[in-house]
Amino acid sequence: MSRFDPKRPVVATTMLWQRSEDGQWSRFMIREQTNRPPVVSALHRVPQDVPVCMACLSTNVVLLDSDRYEDGELYCNDCGTQYGFVV
Repeated sequence: MSRFDPKRPVVATTMLWQRSEDGQWSRFMIREQTNRPPVVSALHRVPQDVPVCMACLSTNVVLLDSDRYEDGELYCNDCGTQYGFVV
Protein backbone atom coordinates (compact mmCIF):
# COMPACT_ATOMS: atom_id res chain seq x y z
CA MET A 1 0.00 0.00 0.00
CA SER A 2 1.35 3.44 -0.87
CA ARG A 3 1.24 6.50 1.35
CA PHE A 4 -0.89 9.52 0.59
CA ASP A 5 1.10 12.40 -0.92
CA PRO A 6 -0.48 15.69 0.27
CA LYS A 7 1.40 17.63 -2.44
CA ARG A 8 -0.41 15.84 -5.29
CA PRO A 9 -4.03 16.55 -6.26
CA VAL A 10 -6.72 13.99 -5.42
CA VAL A 11 -8.66 12.90 -8.51
CA ALA A 12 -11.27 10.72 -6.73
CA THR A 13 -12.46 10.09 -3.18
CA THR A 14 -14.60 7.15 -2.10
CA MET A 15 -16.12 6.41 1.31
CA LEU A 16 -16.38 2.75 2.29
CA TRP A 17 -18.20 1.16 5.21
CA GLN A 18 -17.31 -2.48 5.82
CA ARG A 19 -18.79 -4.79 8.45
CA SER A 20 -16.15 -6.58 10.52
CA GLU A 21 -16.41 -10.12 11.88
CA ASP A 22 -17.77 -8.84 15.21
CA GLY A 23 -20.62 -7.03 13.41
CA GLN A 24 -19.27 -3.50 13.87
CA TRP A 25 -18.98 -1.09 10.95
CA SER A 26 -15.49 0.06 9.99
CA ARG A 27 -15.18 3.27 7.98
CA PHE A 28 -12.54 3.92 5.34
CA MET A 29 -11.71 6.66 2.87
CA ILE A 30 -10.09 5.74 -0.45
CA ARG A 31 -8.20 8.54 -2.22
CA GLU A 32 -6.85 8.26 -5.74
CA GLN A 33 -4.00 10.35 -7.14
CA THR A 34 -2.76 10.32 -10.73
CA ASN A 35 -0.21 7.58 -11.53
CA ARG A 36 -0.34 6.13 -8.00
CA PRO A 37 -2.22 3.22 -6.44
CA PRO A 38 -5.28 4.14 -4.31
CA VAL A 39 -4.61 5.01 -0.66
CA VAL A 40 -6.95 3.50 1.94
CA SER A 41 -7.22 5.35 5.27
CA ALA A 42 -9.22 4.18 8.28
CA LEU A 43 -11.61 6.83 9.60
CA HIS A 44 -12.07 7.22 13.36
CA ARG A 45 -15.09 8.59 15.19
CA VAL A 46 -14.15 11.55 17.37
CA PRO A 47 -16.51 12.27 20.28
CA GLN A 48 -17.95 15.77 20.54
CA ASP A 49 -16.97 18.06 23.43
CA VAL A 50 -14.06 15.80 24.45
CA PRO A 51 -10.42 16.87 23.99
CA VAL A 52 -8.73 14.71 21.34
CA CYS A 53 -5.04 14.40 20.44
CA MET A 54 -4.54 15.69 16.90
CA ALA A 55 -1.60 13.29 16.40
CA CYS A 56 -3.02 9.90 17.47
CA LEU A 57 -6.75 10.67 18.08
CA SER A 58 -6.57 9.50 21.69
CA THR A 59 -8.94 11.05 24.23
CA ASN A 60 -6.37 10.46 26.98
CA VAL A 61 -5.27 14.12 27.01
CA VAL A 62 -4.99 16.78 29.69
CA LEU A 63 -5.31 20.56 29.43
CA LEU A 64 -2.26 22.43 30.74
CA ASP A 65 -1.83 26.11 31.55
CA SER A 66 0.33 27.87 28.97
CA ASP A 67 2.24 31.10 28.54
CA ARG A 68 2.22 30.64 24.75
CA TYR A 69 -1.48 29.86 24.15
CA GLU A 70 -4.37 31.79 25.64
CA ASP A 71 -6.62 28.73 25.99
CA GLY A 72 -3.86 26.44 27.30
CA GLU A 73 -2.13 23.46 25.74
CA LEU A 74 -3.18 19.85 25.33
CA TYR A 75 -0.81 17.05 26.34
CA CYS A 76 -1.45 13.49 25.15
CA ASN A 77 -0.68 10.82 27.75
CA ASP A 78 -0.57 8.15 25.02
CA CYS A 79 1.85 9.57 22.42
CA GLY A 80 3.44 12.49 24.30
CA THR A 81 2.40 15.19 21.83
CA GLN A 82 1.87 18.66 23.33
CA TYR A 83 0.27 21.50 21.38
CA GLY A 84 -1.92 24.56 21.54
CA PHE A 85 -4.33 26.27 19.16
CA VAL A 86 -4.28 29.75 17.68
CA VAL A 87 -7.71 30.88 16.53
